[in-house]
Parts: sequence; C-alpha cells; structure tokens
Amino acid sequence: MVPSMKPPLSEQHDRQMRLLIRLLESSRPLSSAEIFESVDGYRERFEAEGGRTQALDKLFERDRKALRATGIEIETVEDPLAPGDRAQWRFRVRQDAAGGASFELTAEDALLINEATQAWLDPAVRDAATIARVKFLGESDSGGIAPASAPRTLVSTPPQFAALRDAVAQRRRIGFEYVKQEAREPEARDVDALHLFVYRGRWLLHAFDHRRGAARNFLLARILGEIETLGEHDREAPSTAELTAQLDALAESQPVRVAVRSAGEADARLRSRAVDAPDPGESTGDWVELELRDWDLGLLADELAASGAAVRVIEPDAMREAVARRLQRVLECHEDRKAEPR
Repeated sequence: MVPSMKPPLSEQHDRQMRLLIRLLESSRPLSSAEIFESVDGYRERFEAEGGRTQALDKLFERDRKALRATGIEIETVEDPLAPGDRAQWRFRVRQDAAGGASFELTAEDALLINEATQAWLDPAVRDAATIARVKFLGESDSGGIAPASAPRTLVSTPPQFAALRDAVAQRRRIGFEYVKQEAREPEARDVDALHLFVYRGRWLLHAFDHRRGAARNFLLARILGEIETLGEHDREAPSTAELTAQLDALAESQPVRVAVRSAGEADARLRSRAVDAPDPGESTGDWVELELRDWDLGLLADELAASGAAVRVIEPDAMREAVARRLQRVLECHEDRKAEPR
C-alpha cells in the first residue's frame, strides 16, 4: 500500500486558509483591522506592533495575490462615504453572480482536496470551516442555507471513485472486473491508471490495458467490485483536453438517425443534443427526425431502448439491431416472471 500523503501546511498556506475561512464565515465584508485582529498569522504581528502597519498591508496583499492565482478573488468594497480612503476599505470573497461555478477536477486535484478536508477537520479551525463550507458549497447537514450568489458544486461519483482517484494520483497498476458493452459477464482487467475525467456527464478512467497492449477508456459505471493494487508504473498521462478531443472525434464519426415522437419526454431530452435540430415550434406532424452523435453507442442504445415506443431508429442498422436486442431482453425478463408460479 502507498501511504497517504499528508505534508504539514506551511505557515503561508495555513494563514491563507484561515483568511479564506474568516471571510467566508462572515456575513459582511471585513475591514483590514478586523482581519488582522481575528486571523492567526496576522494577529500576532498586529498585537506585537500595536496595530495595522505597512508591512501587514503588504503581507495581506501577497496573500490576496496567492489566492487569486488559485481562482479565489478577494475583492475590495469601498466606503461610499469615503471612496478614496483605504483605511475604510472592506474585503470579501467575490461570489459568482450567476449562482454557480463550473470546473473540472483531475484525480490529483481530488486527492489534494481530500487531504485539505482532513486538515480542515482540525479542532482549531473546524467550527469556522464548517460555517465557511455551508456558504461555499450550499446547504449542509446542519441545515444552513447559502446565499443565492454562492458558487455550488454537485459531485456524483461511483463507489470505486476514491480508489481509482488514489491509483491515478499515485501511479498504480491495478486490477478490476469490467463489464464490456452488451456483455453478460465481467472480465478481469490489468491496467496502469493514468487519468480520471468527466465526459458528457460520465466519469471515465483512461488507462493502459496490459492484456490488449494499448490505452483504453473505461466507464466507471461498468467497473465492478474492489480495486486491486498490482504495483506501480511510470507512464505519462494525456491531458483532459486531448482525451476529450479524441472522444469528440469518435462521436462525430458515428452518426445515428432516429425518429422521435413529438412533444414528449424523449423529444425534449434528445432534441437538446441533436445535430442541427429544428426548434420545437418548427416541427410538424407526430414525429421529428434527429441526428445524434455519441462516443459510446452502447450507452446510446440503452437510452433509446429505455424510451420505448417514443423512439424509432432509422439508421444505421447496427444501432437498430442493438436497440432491438435490449428490448427483446426486457420482454424475456417479463415472460420469465409470468411463467413463475404464484
């Protein structure tokens, strides 16, 4: 087992974390004096030097710059009665006015966030961090409600996510059971974990498959059971942008034409991602033809089959047959249940 990485926070990072927590837990912008009096790392100097000094102001500005580099902006709120008086300025964390922030996390990012979370559980900062978390992430178990402008995150991960995240971050060779598209039984896989990423709302593991001698993308939803550590590797991982471009190109090469019953749930869902789809108001008749392009035709076949009689596959023949096989399996399952004695 590779030990968990938990390096101690540097004095600088500890001070910046406490500054961020203090600003997030406050219901109003804070003056520099209020910050210096209440945040460890500033308070000791503030008390020793008998108040606010130019050196403290410079230290605060360096911390603002460091946080800005991570995407966290501490903005200045001027006093409307004295807009040019720096002594009256107050500070707060800038919130996304649209009410949400969108960003991607690599496996390394997720691992570091996990480690940071453990640091925030330290009794010295736990209470303030809990309040800050409510404001930053939205409603918490405590029942607190964040302001409407606070950025929110929605994370949904499969059960194996944590183990795969660690495997990628720590360059492990791993083994797991994987169910291929349309397969009835899982297969054992032996891979070098390279990258975790989200594509069109689904988590994928990019890994080098030793049994096939090539890199592959694995849907986390199809990985079963425990993740077994087999060793380590030194392969370099491609970027999310490179992997996304490859899947985009694959999707473009696999057009599927369907007819969808107008004004239904399937119409609303599929029309939103169809290529050059007509506006709902332009559609005439009971059916509308749409062209879909998907990187995983198995997932698309599952979705079309789940739509039942509301969708008909026009082409290609392979997709029509894939949907028919799924519907046939559903029929067989129901017939088996009818045959069971009651």
